[in-house]
Amino acid sequence: MKRFQLFLAVAMLLCFFTASFLGAQAQPRIGVVMMVLTGNYYQIQLGEACKKVSQALGAQATLYGPQSFGDYAQQLGIVEDLITKKMDLIILNPCHPQALVPAVLKAQKAGIPVITIDNKVDSDQVLSYIGTNNFNGAYAGAKYIAEKIGGKGKVAILEGEAGNPNAILRTDGAKKAFSEYPNIKLVASQNAHWTEEGGLTVMENVLQATPDINAVFCACDNIAFGAAQAAKNKGVRPVIVGFDGIPEAMDAIKKGIIDATVAQFPGKMAELGVRLGLAYIKYIKDVKTILPAPFPPLIDTGVMVVDKMNIDKFKGAFAVF
Repeated sequence: MKRFQLFLAVAMLLCFFTASFLGAQAQPRIGVVMMVLTGNYYQIQLGEACKKVSQALGAQATLYGPQSFGDYAQQLGIVEDLITKKMDLIILNPCHPQALVPAVLKAQKAGIPVITIDNKVDSDQVLSYIGTNNFNGAYAGAKYIAEKIGGKGKVAILEGEAGNPNAILRTDGAKKAFSEYPNIKLVASQNAHWTEEGGLTVMENVLQATPDINAVFCACDNIAFGAAQAAKNKGVRPVIVGFDGIPEAMDAIKKGIIDATVAQFPGKMAELGVRLGLAYIKYIKDVKTILPAPFPPLIDTGVMVVDKMNIDKFKGAFAVF
């Protein structure tokens, strides 16, 4: 009941904010910091969704990101630069949960609120984390695999970047699901670096060691595409499940290249993140300090395991409004 009341309060605040903010003359400046802005569809479109929502609500959003995945040092420098520029709000998708803590603390001291989306920062100074329960999502994806192969066989996990919190949670969730089936054997769990190339290379290694593998859980759709190509090159077709729900994954499911994807709703992350942040700086934040916000510390935007059976019901991961 308390949780429902909390979400109702947030919803009422957002409704009031949406009606009022559009008429405001000031144009808040938002720094949207992604994990990377080159070569990764998911990160690019998540940033673009934040930008779209910001523009619709009368704010000015600028996208930033390091040159490569996992470059938390460069991302830290980007956030510090935004603090120097006195941004009104920072929407952050952190590369590393601990490495970005100093940046969040500096923003807090400068009176700039930070909302994290998609990935967490280990700090209670973040107004709210909005994203997927990655453990539960991976658990659902691996359960799908287990049922698909009849509860028995050899499986592998192609992980995301080592040390990334979402990669860890997705690996742990998949392992938990597989462990519940005594006749399923996990033969490999290796870092595929969030990339199609990584998925191809790691899957080649897995197939070399275990040519009769039955299924693969991939930490993201890009990895799944690489895994599918490696399997095709080898002349085999294990069950392949990805994670994210990007449009290319939907096409791959329709064509029978992969079996399913654990779809996230990054459009919801972007919309809620921007709305909450702007509502906070307009109605709650004191001009000199960061005040406690009446927002949930964690907002789960949910997942959906999409395959050929239900793909027509999926409306798109990056949809907003």
